[in-house]
Amino acid sequence: MSEFEVKNIDLKPGNKLKIKGKIAGDAKRFQIDLGKGVNDLALHFNPRFHDDRDGKVIVCNSNCGGSWGSEKRDSNFPFEKGHEVKLNVKILQEGFEVELPNGHTVKFSKRFDDKITYMRVGGDFKVTSFKVE
Repeated sequence: MSEFEVKNIDLKPGNKLKIKGKIAGDAKRFQIDLGKGVNDLALHFNPRFHDDRDGKVIVCNSNCGGSWGSEKRDSNFPFEKGHEVKLNVKILQEGFEVELPNGHTVKFSKRFDDKITYMRVGGDFKVTSFKVE
């Protein structure tokens, strides 16, 4: 498991995160988290290679003060173990859009209006480049 963490980042609507990395050959899941901290996440983007309920699925959620919200699930799953991928995360006024490697977009609405000052990429994914536009 790998973890890439950035604190005191100032992300605003209009910003785009460009994340490139490699998925582990034995990957089970990875995540991109955006918010104020570990227990205050406006976006938890979590591709799972084997979910007990849905098999391969992308789960999005939020965490406010340590409490998880309702999961949003998307079965469009373009990720392959051992492959390099590029992901673009757009910060919007009303939420987030994550552009997947196959061009599909996963949208997730903001559930609370907090500044984005924290970012973490973790799990079975190694970040090779990261850029904010």
